[in-house]
Amino acid sequence: AVVSTQSTGKDFVDKGVTVVCHVTGFLPDDDKKVFWSTKGGNPFTYKAGVGSVIDGWDEGVMGMSEGEISTIFMSSNKGYGKIGNRSWNIPGHTNIAFEIEILAIR
Repeated sequence: AVVSTQSTGKDFVDKGVTVVCHVTGFLPDDDKKVFWSTKGGNPFTYKAGVGSVIDGWDEGVMGMSEGEISTIFMSSNKGYGKIGNRSWNIPGHTNIAFEIEILAIR
């Protein structure tokens, strides 16, 4: 993970907490082509560490705190694997990245 901003230093992401975040997913090997973004819309909410999101995302946000923005790069085996994600036109065996801004931890 590449930390883009400093965090508040409180309320860290840990297994089982609910995370509210803004997310932009992009393909780092394809001119940073964006395939999904919540910026300007409703934030994404999920439960951390329980398989609600792909492995690379779950592992990358552990330890982040409110207000922190990180870019998490992952190989295909931590992303959408050999199958890819048809909804977002991501072919199999594709490296992906997410810029994640933690808005709240509950």
